[in-house]
Amino acid sequence: MPAAAHLLHQNPAQSPAPTQSDGTDPERLPPKERKRWESRKLANENLADLFAQGPDDRFKKLSARTLECAETLKRVEYVNRKTGELSGRYETFKCHVRECAICQSGRAYKLGERFKEVLPKLKEQVPNGAFLLLTLTVRNCPVSELRATLAAMNRAWRRLVSYKEFKIVKGWIRGTEVTRGAWIDTRTGETIPKRQVQAVPKKYRRIKDPESAHPHFHALLLVPPSYFGKSYIKQSRWIELWKDAAQLNYTPTAIDIRRVKTPEGGCNEVIKAATYSVKMSDLTEGDKAWFFEMHDQVQHLRFLATGGVIKAALGAIGEIGKKDEIEGATELTADSVKTGIADFYKRKRDDERGERLPEKDRFYRHTHRETEDDENPFNEEGTEQ
Repeated sequence: MPAAAHLLHQNPAQSPAPTQSDGTDPERLPPKERKRWESRKLANENLADLFAQGPDDRFKKLSARTLECAETLKRVEYVNRKTGELSGRYETFKCHVRECAICQSGRAYKLGERFKEVLPKLKEQVPNGAFLLLTLTVRNCPVSELRATLAAMNRAWRRLVSYKEFKIVKGWIRGTEVTRGAWIDTRTGETIPKRQVQAVPKKYRRIKDPESAHPHFHALLLVPPSYFGKSYIKQSRWIELWKDAAQLNYTPTAIDIRRVKTPEGGCNEVIKAATYSVKMSDLTEGDKAWFFEMHDQVQHLRFLATGGVIKAALGAIGEIGKKDEIEGATELTADSVKTGIADFYKRKRDDERGERLPEKDRFYRHTHRETEDDENPFNEEGTEQ
C-alpha cells in the first residue's frame, strides 16, 4: 500500500464520505472551490456565446474552442504527511483564448506565485527598496487604430526607460490594459466614476464614445532608498517625461505614481491589467462589433513585459503563462503527497428541458477514480475523449 494511502487509513475521519454531515452535496465541487470554478465557467460560456455571433468562421471556431475550456475538472487529492490535512489541485484542458476568464485567472495565479517566489531575491538585490505603481495613458483612440496606438505606446516606453532619470529604477514589470473609456449616466448626463459603474443599472448607463478604446499601462517599479532623495521624480515630472517619450502634442492628465503598500499587491494589479486585459463588462455590454474589432486588433500582442532585476529574476514570462493547467484552492507544501484518489467533475450546462442552468449548478461529479492508475478520460493532448 502506498504511504499516502496508508496515512489515509490512519486518519479515517479525513477520508471522503458518501454523505456530508454539513448538508453539502457530495456530488458537487467542494463549497470553497465551487464559486471560483462555476462563476468563471459561466463567464467562459458567455464569451463563447459572444464569439458565436462573430462576423466570420474564425469567431465560430473560437466559440467552440472557448466552450471546451474546463469542461471536465480532474481534482487530484493530496494529504499532508504530518497533519493528515487534505487538499485538492485541479487539472483540466484550457483554451488559452486571451479573453477567457478561466485562462486569465489561471495565468494570473501562476504569475503571482512566481513573483512571490522571487521577491526575497529582489529584496536582497535592492536592500530596503520600495515599489511604486506607475499608470501611463494617452487619449482614447478609435478601436480600429488600437494596434497602431499600442505600438506607439510601446516605442514610447522604450524611450522612457532609456532616459537618465529612469536609471534610478532597478527593475520593472509592466502590464497593458484596454478599456472602453468613460461611462455616462443617461439620467443625469454625467460621467460615472470608474468604481461606481457596476452600481448603476445597465439601462441607465452607456459608453460616452462607443467607437473608441482606452489603452493604458500599469507598471510596478522597484527603486532603491536613494530615489526618495535627490533622485525623486515628482508626478508633474513623470507627466513631462511621458509626454516627451510618447511625443504627444497635448499634456496627458491621467498619469499616476504612488507607493504600494505591499509589492505583492502592486504586482497583482499589474498582472491583472495584463491578464484581464479587457473587462468582462466591456465585452458583454454595448456594441458587439467593438469587441470583434478589438479582438482582431490585439491578436498575438504581448501585454506583459519586464525589465532590469525583475526580468532577470522572473525569467521567461511566456513560459510561465503556458504552465497554468494545474491550480489549487490550498497551497501544497513539501509534506504534501498524492493520495491516489482523483474525482472528475463534468460541466453541466442545460437541464433535462434544454434550458440553461443557473450559475450554481455548473459542475457535478460524473466519475470517481480510486487510484490514478485507473483509466484517465483525458487523451495525450489534454482533451476529454
